Amino acid sequence: MKKPLLVAIDPGYDRCGIAFFSLDGLLVYSACIESNKKDTHSHRLHTIGEEFLKQINIWQPSILAIETLFFSLNKKTALKVAEARGVVLYLAQTHNLEIVELSPQTIKTSLTGVGNASKSQVLRMTSLVMKMPLDGKQDDEVDAIAIGLTAIQLHKSNRLFPIA
Repeated sequence: MKKPLLVAIDPGYDRCGIAFFSLDGLLVYSACIESNKKDTHSHRLHTIGEEFLKQINIWQPSILAIETLFFSLNKKTALKVAEARGVVLYLAQTHNLEIVELSPQTIKTSLTGVGNASKSQVLRMTSLVMKMPLDGKQDDEVDAIAIGLTAIQLHKSNRLFPIA
């Protein structure tokens, strides 16, 4: 029997971080799904959706961990990110993935002990937990790794999804 995988997504329409983990915490793949800035917004959403679908078909995860939307002052950007998040949630539900939503504060607290940690603090702690340098990876990919680590940590402490 194949071990279940978790896919972690840092949603975005410009770049969407993606990371696949075994439930014992092993990172098996991570990347950034990128859309072309010159394309229409709807085409960019399509690009994100098609690449996410391709990755679902390759890795066949059973769980999606996704960051909840952080409402910034820029409402236009927040709405576009929400639409990209909607594409990901739709595809996850269509493929019967269990969906786990984590707030930015939960992720930061889980990794750093501080709910308002900076990007650099999250990067440093994610790198330490992974026991590998993450320099050179885009912020969105590192954020997806951080989301996945948090979901795995909560799973191991039985505070999240039970998987046999």
